Amino acid sequence: MNIVMMLSYCLVYLVFFGIAEVLFRRFNVNAEHTRKFVHVFTGIVALSFPFYLEQTIEVVGLCVLFFVMLIFIKKYNILPSIMQVDRRTYGSLFFPLAVGSCFYMFKQHDILAFYMIPVAILTISDPLASIVGQALGKGPYQVFGNKKTLSGSAAFLLSAILICLLINGLFSDISIPIMTLIVLSVFATLAESVSVSGTDNLSIPFISLAILYLSMQ
Repeated sequence: MNIVMMLSYCLVYLVFFGIAEVLFRRFNVNAEHTRKFVHVFTGIVALSFPFYLEQTIEVVGLCVLFFVMLIFIKKYNILPSIMQVDRRTYGSLFFPLAVGSCFYMFKQHDILAFYMIPVAILTISDPLASIVGQALGKGPYQVFGNKKTLSGSAAFLLSAILICLLINGLFSDISIPIMTLIVLSVFATLAESVSVSGTDNLSIPFISLAILYLSMQ
């Protein structure tokens, strides 16, 4: 077990949490923005796991550690920069569970795409949908009382397709048919559009994993 690398990742994540707190407390940046900052940059760091952490227990251990830490943080509102938002969400808790699950599937089947594609879509397309949806606000609709927009969903779909094509071309150890990647992107978009309270942090990677797995049977 690479303890040094695990501790290094812990330090990097704590630095991101610290930056978010400074932005929130010192510069009055809205918690929605600091939360997205943490989501994107911790996700980008997580995309490096397969290249620096070889054992499943290393990644799962990190994910469990941060899951427990985030429960504590949420209970006592220690980091308002990621917890103090005007909606009920458990997305921060679900994120490490999704990363750990995807890494487990990657190691079980020795297919890098099982990790890279779901985590990359979750990291980039999910917050992008929110940013574009709030900026343009075109085609508003509601799901279980939560506001969504067609412009946000379109941004999610297009970015997911681009991410899939890029990863399939650069990082994938197998060749995934383009149609499979498009279907995956469509279903991931649908998952994001109907998910509430942060459950998209689970539904997006899990539906992506399911489609990748089924396409290879």
